[in-house]
Amino acid sequence: METLILVCTIISTIMSIFALALGGFSVIMVVGLKNSTHRIEWRPVDDPFKNDPEDIEDFEKDPTEGI
Repeated sequence: METLILVCTIISTIMSIFALALGGFSVIMVVGLKNSTHRIEWRPVDDPFKNDPEDIEDFEKDPTEGI
């Protein structure tokens, strides 16, 4: 019985340390993301089917040739 109590104590101590480490990591991540300088913004596209000149790639030959 004493062995069982010792094993359970050791296992619970290891799990508690692991839980504390994960909790600390998640607090660090939340604070880091809250203080981030980057933002994600939704901007509507004027015309999704319009190709701007910088979006068009120039190829030496037809890439669909031989398909």
